[in-house]
Amino acid sequence: MKLTMRFFALYFICALIAVLVSTGYILSKYTELFNDQMTQMVDNIVNNTVIHTEDAIEDINNTTFLFQTDTGNSGTLIDNIKKYSDPSQESTYYDLYISRQNIKYICQTFLFTNQNINGIFVLLPNHQSFGWGNGIDISYDYVPDEDEWYLDTLALHGKMYISDVSQKPFILRSTESVFFAKALYDVYSGRFLGVVLIDCNPAIFDLSSINTLPNALYINIHAENDTSQIYYNNIDNIEKSFFKYNSDNILSRSIVLDNWPVRVDAKINLSSYTSHLQNVRMLMFGIALLILLLLTVIYYPLSAYVIRPITLLTRHIHTTHLEKPAYSDKYTKRKDEIGLLYTEYNQMIDSLNEYIRKDYQNKLITLDAQMRALEAQIDAHFLFNTLETINSIAEIEEVESIATISMALGNMFRYSIKTQSELVSLDDEIHHVMDYVSIQTIRFDNRFSIQYNIPDEYRSYRVLKLILQPVVENCINHGFKHCMISGIITISADVEGDILRIRIRDNGIGMDERQLRSLNDLLQSESKLNELGHREHQSIGLKNIHSRIQLYYGAVYGLSVESKEQEGTTITICIPIIKEET
Repeated sequence: MKLTMRFFALYFICALIAVLVSTGYILSKYTELFNDQMTQMVDNIVNNTVIHTEDAIEDINNTTFLFQTDTGNSGTLIDNIKKYSDPSQESTYYDLYISRQNIKYICQTFLFTNQNINGIFVLLPNHQSFGWGNGIDISYDYVPDEDEWYLDTLALHGKMYISDVSQKPFILRSTESVFFAKALYDVYSGRFLGVVLIDCNPAIFDLSSINTLPNALYINIHAENDTSQIYYNNIDNIEKSFFKYNSDNILSRSIVLDNWPVRVDAKINLSSYTSHLQNVRMLMFGIALLILLLLTVIYYPLSAYVIRPITLLTRHIHTTHLEKPAYSDKYTKRKDEIGLLYTEYNQMIDSLNEYIRKDYQNKLITLDAQMRALEAQIDAHFLFNTLETINSIAEIEEVESIATISMALGNMFRYSIKTQSELVSLDDEIHHVMDYVSIQTIRFDNRFSIQYNIPDEYRSYRVLKLILQPVVENCINHGFKHCMISGIITISADVEGDILRIRIRDNGIGMDERQLRSLNDLLQSESKLNELGHREHQSIGLKNIHSRIQLYYGAVYGLSVESKEQEGTTITICIPIIKEET
């Protein structure tokens, strides 16, 4: 896997883990906070319900105490009641009238001050009833002695009895209501005097101002030891939904009042709020997805800043094979690790090149000595033939050609042993070829010709010495078979980029594929360092030129050969452009 893909995978996995962990943590904390707030809210509502219920019952209980207090002008209500508690005492209709008026006056006062009280009645042991109601009354023939509520009230011995919410059959024109009953006793004799009954609207326990979650929180107020409901809210809409969900989704609270046998039960279905949590989860995951997309977008400039320089350096190393430094001001001037990497790489290449230069220095010195020795010599066969030609001309005819050969030969000797520099101008190298050709033209009686197609601006370029004349000699000796056939040699030059190409072409016999392949293999073979002064048959030929060029300029330069049988041969010399110093 490439570094770019590894970096992207690592980057994406780290980003994904970070986003998912943070999102999950935030969601868990939010859910925990939400549940805590819901629990606290329910606890507050239940506590307020308990307080409200206790206050409502306490108000009714305080009302019952009025039947034992002094009214100020008609005696106490208890006095109006206990006279009828003794069956042996006879009472007149006037007495009943006065007592009813006294009790009615007190009851009306409470009905006017408390809108939730429907009526206040006192049921005497003789089955008489006093009191007053707001549109309701006790049935005149009602006998409560065997009713359950009446017996329960007597069993409480002065404590409050609270009925369930229902329509009472013994109350005329009644609606659903809840009543409070309490047995009255003479504080002195302890004799039973009757039962006070206060019928109330269920709204006395109205929790609309307390229950801030009316559509979700179910509140039931009922007797502690049974299921008689004193108050409930929206039972048809709420209670049924509790059975649709697991009990884990139900939050329940149950509190028994301290002073009264009443219990407050509250239940809330948390599942009704899961849609809110689900929306929050969707929002969080949407934000997480946007963060991942944003991190993906950020990856590309980050990758270009971190990975691209490394990728480019790797590609440079692969293509150049550690031959050239990676000169790039964009990266080498950076002060971070990337800049250090490029700088160290360039220093390594420079050090490697310096090592190679020093390593081959001794070989170059030896080769230079060999080349100087070769340059100071002229091929013995050529020298012999030339001298024989001079001798023959001198003996047979006295002509100026002798002077020409002598001058050209001298120029060649001087040029060969010139040691100021290995580099000469292309124009000097061309003149050296002209001197050689002038001798060979006389020798072979003009059986070949040479053409020069070299632009003037190229003639000042610096080239390695003695790289053209051996090629021209090769054309004469091999292409024209020592001028057994006539032909034309063309020397041309062109430039491509920073490379100078010099082509020497002849129209001689050429080479077949086997010969061409053998020659190219020879050129591509590794150069061998010979002993000083020792040379092989081809040491001053094409291989020698090719090896010298590669040793001097580098392995990317040298000779290439193209040839077709009976069509001629083209030898191309590739060297870098080096302009003459001014």
